[in-house]
Amino acid sequence: MAVVKYDAAGSHAWMKSLCPNLAGTSGETVSSVATDAAGNVLAVGISSGTCDFGTGPMTVTGLGFVVKLDPAGNTLWARPFTGGTYGGSVAVDATGNVYSASYSNAPFDFGAGALTGADDDIVLGKFDTSGNAVWAKSLDGPYDSGDQRLGGLAVDTAGNTILAGALYGGSIDFGGGPLNAYLTNGDGFLAKLSP
Repeated sequence: MAVVKYDAAGSHAWMKSLCPNLAGTSGETVSSVATDAAGNVLAVGISSGTCDFGTGPMTVTGLGFVVKLDPAGNTLWARPFTGGTYGGSVAVDATGNVYSASYSNAPFDFGAGALTGADDDIVLGKFDTSGNAVWAKSLDGPYDSGDQRLGGLAVDTAGNTILAGALYGGSIDFGGGPLNAYLTNGDGFLAKLSP
């Protein structure tokens, strides 16, 4: 798996191979990329083994990760998602904080403490500019019999997090009480969470 940068004219600038030690194996995917105001590149995805992003080996077996590259493609930091969490979407706020949203089917830890996740619950984490976990949330509701699917993640200029997705049965809780699904083939949602 790799991240490729093109300049404004569409010419190849660089390519960074992520987890080159796992090249040719299955299951390595970058699912989302974003850039910050300084031109650093953030990528989230999933890997199937012990991966070295350039900062030393870390175990990401079948789990998600977030990695930050400088404008030249050099690795600044990388963090694994422990538990049953998979790479999903990434966004960056105006001050360079990194937000990652994905889904989890088991207890997970972004580095801010263990939380529960089951039945493909959406999970959201915030990291500072150095990759330290600031907070993490599981959006599971009390009727956790359905799946949640993330459609998109954005962060506005005030640092509010915007999520879009679908709920397939069960419920979801953004912090104001549970919202129950009414259809079994997908209820859409749009939510805005304060910083």
